[in-house]
Amino acid sequence: MPEVPQPIPLRPITPPVLPPTATEFLTHLRMPDPKPSLKNITNSNAYIDQVITHLYSSQKLTLTDDDLSRAIVHHHRLLTAHTMDIKDVKASLVQVKKDLLEKIHGISMNITRVNQKLQAQSKSVVYIAILMAHTYNLSFGDGHDCPYVVVSSPMGRSPAEGDFWTGRNLLPPLECVDDFCALEDAQLDGYIHGYNITFPQQWILCQEKLTLLRYYIGCQANALFTSLPAYLPFYPQQLKSQLWR
Repeated sequence: MPEVPQPIPLRPITPPVLPPTATEFLTHLRMPDPKPSLKNITNSNAYIDQVITHLYSSQKLTLTDDDLSRAIVHHHRLLTAHTMDIKDVKASLVQVKKDLLEKIHGISMNITRVNQKLQAQSKSVVYIAILMAHTYNLSFGDGHDCPYVVVSSPMGRSPAEGDFWTGRNLLPPLECVDDFCALEDAQLDGYIHGYNITFPQQWILCQEKLTLLRYYIGCQANALFTSLPAYLPFYPQQLKSQLWR
């Protein structure tokens, strides 16, 4: 008689909490078009001006990491909210980086730091494009402004639906990612298979699997740019060289 699959216990997942200062920022930003293309979001002077206006209209002389993080998260939300073409992504992200750096010229902040954060964000968007093909559904998950994103799978499967298996063991569905570190490598494979996540290599390291799941199911805002560069040893070199020559 076959074994009855038993759920594998996980440590409790704590949903990320939105900083109080971020709510107003998110509610004041507006998309320039109900269904904009990637090109007219990222290359629109009006859109760039609007982001900068809302970000720096408080007459601050110094930008903080928190200010910049909210701008980057909002860009991530817009850039992954609709169909993307890889060539447009590469060209447009370079232009966004250039426009933003020009706009913040003269504001007292370490420009190298800004550049690093913009570069990390651009890599994340392009890499998700490689993993997920062309279609994205971006959501704040619970209908409220939250600093994490939920991306549905190419099969239309949401993170809270369906059964996830590794061998005969049943894995519980997860609604957001707080800590996958308690999982074994085989368990990570079960989630990756269940969400239909693909990647451009035959095998990847455990840490790389953690990164894919964090981006795929949900990612805290401050993790979008602070953790990404260290977790991309398998980022396609040819694409990296084209983006950041």
